[in-house]
Amino acid sequence: MRFGTETIRTARKDHACGECPDTIHKGDRYEYVTGMWDGSFNSHKTCWTCYCVRRDFFACGWYFGMVREDFRECYGWDYYDGASPDDEAEDVDPLFPEEANR
Repeated sequence: MRFGTETIRTARKDHACGECPDTIHKGDRYEYVTGMWDGSFNSHKTCWTCYCVRRDFFACGWYFGMVREDFRECYGWDYYDGASPDDEAEDVDPLFPEEANR
């Protein structure tokens, strides 16, 4: 980030979390970051769970929108839904993955 601000807010309306599928509901605390990256202004909203995971596990750096994937890659499970790589279907043909749902 070239410059910007990071604040903790209380939601006045529903927002989408930029890290997971959760909704930040009215009254929830969330992180709001706005600033300039690579010459463009941007803003990011992060639910409290994802913010805490990022703060506690990725203090050295991260990319917005990648915390869930990076956590799973580094720690072997998904903090959002508890899934591990072993939970994925092993017998799905990568050329025809839609046939696994039949």
